[in-house]
Amino acid sequence: MGSGKTRANPTNRPTVRHPSHDHPLRVFKSQEGDEIICSGCELELIGQAYKCTKSECSYFLHKSCFNLPGETLHKSHPNHPLTLVHSPPYDQSIFSCDACGEHGSGFAYHCSNCQYDVHVGCAFVPETVKREDHEHPLTLLYNTPCKGSEDGVTFICDVCEEDMQENLWVYYCKECDYGTHVRSCATYEDTAPKKGEEKGETSSAASEMKSEMDAKMEMAIMQAQLDAIDAAATMASRKPSVRHPSHNHPLRGHKALAEEEIICSGCDLDLIGAAFKCTKSECDYFLHKSCFDLPRETRHKSHPDHPLTLLYSPPYDSSTYECSACSEYGSGFVYNCSICQFDLHVGCISMPESVEREGHEHPLTLLYCSPYTNGLIFNCDVCQETVPDHLWSYYCKECDYGTHLHSCEVEEEEEPKRGGGKASTSGNKGGGRGSAASELAAMLEAQREMERMQIELHMEMQRAKIAKKARKACLKLI
Repeated sequence: MGSGKTRANPTNRPTVRHPSHDHPLRVFKSQEGDEIICSGCELELIGQAYKCTKSECSYFLHKSCFNLPGETLHKSHPNHPLTLVHSPPYDQSIFSCDACGEHGSGFAYHCSNCQYDVHVGCAFVPETVKREDHEHPLTLLYNTPCKGSEDGVTFICDVCEEDMQENLWVYYCKECDYGTHVRSCATYEDTAPKKGEEKGETSSAASEMKSEMDAKMEMAIMQAQLDAIDAAATMASRKPSVRHPSHNHPLRGHKALAEEEIICSGCDLDLIGAAFKCTKSECDYFLHKSCFDLPRETRHKSHPDHPLTLLYSPPYDSSTYECSACSEYGSGFVYNCSICQFDLHVGCISMPESVEREGHEHPLTLLYCSPYTNGLIFNCDVCQETVPDHLWSYYCKECDYGTHLHSCEVEEEEEPKRGGGKASTSGNKGGGRGSAASELAAMLEAQREMERMQIELHMEMQRAKIAKKARKACLKLI
């Protein structure tokens, strides 16, 4: 028989909150084979940590990342304190670390005055380290020893033999003029002598052989890389990943085709054209570019007393909400007034103040309540259904003609399909918010030209980078 003690239920463990995440977290012990990445420092996570209590949410934090100080004074940036931010404070949702030069999309220590950013992992690297391939301790420097040199000397890492930007941090031995990147280099295991050996011909030959192999590989794949870059205008997956606070995984650019039948996770409408998708192959999270850029707060004529706040999920236990404009339910993004329990689809909030319909000669004006104030019942002139007094409608006062806010299913059967008419409902499954889909599609089309220009700029930068690598590779072969 047992001792009478009951095993603790993991779901009953105390939960904690962290300002970086919307859901509660609980204690978690990561095993070596789990291959989990910390959502804060973006490094591998093993041992004591925290994880999201939602089973479908893959948000994890090192215990040390959970307890990071909100502000720190760092020797690398003595003029201003660095503030901990839980996501990059830039439009691209990524930052370039001023310590190691690598990009990041998680936590960062940031100076808003100087646009200075450091990975949280880099911020706490030790001031001295001991390497097996060098006899003396290496001291941390916050720029290379060649910085400010008038003769144009470039500092080269003694491990990977790559040129280093003069403003990056290095570990350096002044006595031997020996230095390395602040983070261990990929070739370290290949070139470092075993403990007890002297650094000499073996290490040097291995390094030389690897450099030669790298150069040949660079030459062989250079043309393939250039071809891939030329095709990148139609391959959004080659764009850098970005973060959005509505989703736990990074997103990348995606061009959605009509036959894919994708639904935007923000507005719940059909998605065609330029968009963002989750970088995880098993995750079907998509966002219109316009939904990605929605303002966090807005004022709207339909609710003049209070601002509306953008929420990424409904603030109710049912995880759904009823739109105060069209009365349809939603489960994605919502503009919400917590004081009045007033909720709007992000598609409804962007409806135009007037529209034209092929079945009526005059423009229809957007109303935020029934056009009748004398107790009469307002019926939609398309589907003949009663429109509740508090719902929005499109109305022509001159003809006493009005419709639901969104195109009715009856209209799809009665109206001939046309290519791009303002009241067309084609592409809207089962009726509903077809007009809102058209509005969002128009917004996306307007943004495509800018996106193409950004891609072309990215291509030019990539070509220049590859050309530089090719020149270095050729020099190594000489």
